[in-house]
Amino acid sequence: MFFKKDFNKFAHKLQKTMLPHAEELGKGNGVTLDYSDASIKDLDKICLNVVAELHAMGIHSPIDIEKDDGVQGIAHSLGFYIVECLERGHYKGTWTDIDPVSKENVWCIVFRNGYVIYPFDWVIKRILDPKGYSLGTAYAKTIASLEEGGARR
Repeated sequence: MFFKKDFNKFAHKLQKTMLPHAEELGKGNGVTLDYSDASIKDLDKICLNVVAELHAMGIHSPIDIEKDDGVQGIAHSLGFYIVECLERGHYKGTWTDIDPVSKENVWCIVFRNGYVIYPFDWVIKRILDPKGYSLGTAYAKTIASLEEGGARR
């Protein structure tokens, strides 16, 4: 990739570019995303509305949902928002496009204590499992793990 050398810098720049899209998604779903920890629970509401819209359009298959370009765009917007909330309120991370565990080509963010999160996958998982997965819970568990693991601000 042309930005391989500065992938973290590239990804953080893209993150800033995508935040207004997340804010617009919030407004369109009757919530104000204010970058607080509490606002992460509002992402759950947005995802539930996405599921309802997909079902209303006749899209029910997990494979079709996951491949949908609109869903991918929402996953990126909200995933970047999750990372921004973590970085503003808690800990800074480093974006990478190579999973440090599996060595697969996947965007994730690594914190100084080695803790890795996959924010785009979190959003997709929430959309695919609207009753069994919560972004608010995943976020809270991440903060707890970072604090236990000695991540540095």
